[in-house]
Amino acid sequence: MTSITRLFRSLFLATLLSFSAAFLFVGGIWGMFAGVSVIPGFEQVGHITLHSIESFLGTFGSGSSLEGMIVIGGTFSFVVGLFDVYTFYRCENLRHY
Repeated sequence: MTSITRLFRSLFLATLLSFSAAFLFVGGIWGMFAGVSVIPGFEQVGHITLHSIESFLGTFGSGSSLEGMIVIGGTFSFVVGLFDVYTFYRCENLRHY
């Protein structure tokens, strides 16, 4: 298998996994506090925290929480892709020494 094929396969998997991990992490936190907001006695804390998370996501998504999650996931994917390309480059260059 050629090195360019290995690079694209590694890059695709790394970016896909990092996007989904970031999306699931932020979505999990949002879902956890959405669940806390329906527990008697914790409604106030859940609603305040849920509003804060939606405000935070809205900052990155021009007012939309879903767009904010996509922007954060895309940023994580981009950074992980850069690290993957750098690691691949270093691995290929050190192999010749």
